[in-house]
Amino acid sequence: MDGLFSLTINFVLIMTTETVLGIFLNFAALHFLQGIDDVAFQMAHEGFLGDRMEDRCQEVTKTSMQRRVGDAFTNALDSILFLLTYFCMLAVWAYVYIFEEQLQ
Repeated sequence: MDGLFSLTINFVLIMTTETVLGIFLNFAALHFLQGIDDVAFQMAHEGFLGDRMEDRCQEVTKTSMQRRVGDAFTNALDSILFLLTYFCMLAVWAYVYIFEEQLQ
């Protein structure tokens, strides 16, 4: 869900920003904001935010997820969802582009 939200924000910023410099500034700001949680986790992991937070960070660091094993359809689902997302965003872009051309 977090990835979809980030993708949507990036897409909206690209579509609404009028200059190339504005796009670069927006992406620099987004990169900074998305990195704040990494800095906070690192501070907690090193014990700057208390012993309880350090212990929790140790637990989170040790946590691992098992690799998904499935049938052919389940393995192809990543590609299907990627293409679906790509074509949805392409359709929105085409709609906005055509709408803008009709206004001029």
